[in-house]
Amino acid sequence: MSLLAIVLIVPVCFAILRRSKVFKKSALMVQSLAVGFGLYVIASIVSFLVYTDPLNILVFLVLYTAAFILSSLVNVGFIFIRKRKV
Repeated sequence: MSLLAIVLIVPVCFAILRRSKVFKKSALMVQSLAVGFGLYVIASIVSFLVYTDPLNILVFLVLYTAAFILSSLVNVGFIFIRKRKV
């Protein structure tokens, strides 16, 4: 479950920290989505290597996919809201 927290939190923190250094919204979105997708791929590979039960693998892949989608939506919303204020 700690990988799930990493997949949720790290891309959002990355977008918050990089917000002042990147001036284009599209570049920041691509970077934060790439970090999220990279973590999603790593978490998926780890779940394939650690768990042997197919149902367990499926459940964790669904959880990781939901976490990736949720963190991506939060990132995009955060980028649009913060860049509009500045």
